[in-house]
Amino acid sequence: MHSADGVYHKRPDLMGFVNGIPLLFVEFKRHDKDVRRAFEDNYSDYQDTIPQLFHFNAFVMLSNGLEAKVGTLGSKYEFFHEWKRLAVGDAGAIDMDTMLVGMCNKRTFMDLFENFILYDHSGTKTAKILARNHQYLGVNEAVAAYADRKVRSFRSTGPRRSPRRRPRSSTTPSRRPRSGSSR
Repeated sequence: MHSADGVYHKRPDLMGFVNGIPLLFVEFKRHDKDVRRAFEDNYSDYQDTIPQLFHFNAFVMLSNGLEAKVGTLGSKYEFFHEWKRLAVGDAGAIDMDTMLVGMCNKRTFMDLFENFILYDHSGTKTAKILARNHQYLGVNEAVAAYADRKVRSFRSTGPRRSPRRRPRSSTTPSRRPRSGSSR
């Protein structure tokens, strides 16, 4: 990737594309390096030298293989968080495998992209906020429970029947053609 001024040649560790759009940026460090180094050294440098890489970016992952964090473009390091679980009852793990399996399968990735990014316009600068792992799992579990409740409710009461038609009473006037009508 060439930088904006054409002088630097940069190559990100990993990019995830959806229909040709770079939505995922991943920066790796060696296992003996702190994950924060990926944020401070490489990710920050890429933002300065090749900003066009991040125009459409949704997620930023940082990892040293043992520990992994995810955040959004423009977030401070303090707001990057772990993706610890694949399901609500699972034991937590903060490694890269859990994050990749948990976030990068097609269904989850698109669900996060479409439904779990909030744009906060309350400050002077718009902030992109990604739901944390427990929020994502909790909301999806609540939605599934609600949908299941609706299905059970429908099944237990049975389909709704239309009311019976009452026969016309003798007091109901019948329709007669108006005089002068061509009918």
